[in-house]
Amino acid sequence: MTDRTARLIQLYEAFIDNRSSPEETEEFFRLINEMEEGHPLKERIFKEYERDNFLIPEDKRNWQQSLDRILSKDAPEPEHAIPPVIRIKRWMYAAAAILLLLTAGTAYYFLSGTGVEVRNISQQDPPEKKHDLKPGKTGAVLVLADGSQISLDSVQNGVLASQGNSKIIGRNGRISYERGATSGNEPLYNTISTPRGRQFSLVLSDGSKVWLNAASSIRYPADFNSNDRKVEITGEAYMEIAPRYRKDRSGSMEKIPFIVQFNTVEGNKGEIQVLGTHFNINTYGDDRDVKATLLEGSIQLVLNDRHMVIKPGEQVTTDKDGRMQLDSNVDMDAVMAWKNGFFSFNNTDMYTLMNEIGRWYDVDVEYAGAVPDRKFGGEIARSSNASQVLKIMEESNVRFRIEEKKIIVLP
Repeated sequence: MTDRTARLIQLYEAFIDNRSSPEETEEFFRLINEMEEGHPLKERIFKEYERDNFLIPEDKRNWQQSLDRILSKDAPEPEHAIPPVIRIKRWMYAAAAILLLLTAGTAYYFLSGTGVEVRNISQQDPPEKKHDLKPGKTGAVLVLADGSQISLDSVQNGVLASQGNSKIIGRNGRISYERGATSGNEPLYNTISTPRGRQFSLVLSDGSKVWLNAASSIRYPADFNSNDRKVEITGEAYMEIAPRYRKDRSGSMEKIPFIVQFNTVEGNKGEIQVLGTHFNINTYGDDRDVKATLLEGSIQLVLNDRHMVIKPGEQVTTDKDGRMQLDSNVDMDAVMAWKNGFFSFNNTDMYTLMNEIGRWYDVDVEYAGAVPDRKFGGEIARSSNASQVLKIMEESNVRFRIEEKKIIVLP
């Protein structure tokens, strides 16, 4: 066994035991990166990254035979190969990505055709730019029933306003509605809108929780009545719906449904019918689709005359013609990345990716030529400046220029 192989084994054991420092983790990946093309272990790593939702060159496909040689006790050890005592576990790469992202916010990982690269962002030359762009932050605009507006970019603790018998309370950067002893006769509707570069969370009067992504809105009554609960959504929102009950005609208790209404890009009206659940809805229409993803509970999506019931772990996509497609193999981490503070891309095209970047950094995106035919995969904190995100993307042979409130994609 060479000193290099022994060191790699040592780093591997420390890593899987959660004992490795950020420096040792970086060294581990650098040793892998320095392996020659076609090395069996390197082929295995490419495949594992592909399974964990990273974009891999299409010519990286013949991995099984190499893996069998590595793991077979009877097979001779190929030149430079790691002994079969090393079993590369699928989860270790996801853990490495998380660790690197959390290292002072400066390290990132990227998988390119030449291998795994671990770099320090502060040491990289930023994209061609005149101004950098700061990341988005918490903030929104609240429109009350009488049309008056309250800026929520800096929420003060305490009572912000009253709406009928409900009070709007600011607490720790979010707002919540506290109901009075009695409900008003007519519902008073409020709207919270997040512009580009902002996101916000709130608690409705029934206890349901809502997180709004950038360039999104929710319209809702300040106090739900006892018969129904309806809200209207634009953009993207994650919701945790609190169960509420009422008496039916026989006197038995039944759940009060929660209805989320939305419009498609074509103007078709749809709704999600909820009893008590956690779900994400994306109506941005970047690809002219609406996506509803269920984490817990059960929901029914209704659009035109079509209905579809969704179970946990599933996502339904509606196209511009109102057709519905169910996906039972959804990357939930990618769906929820925006709420958890990350960009997460899984074979994402340039147009969709740049729309998300534009919303978060509050910029317009222009293409100096045709939209590049590129797919991207990976993850980076949304707290990064725009130049840091674009620098990672430039590893795929695309270039950018930042000009004030504009990102130009160069040919």
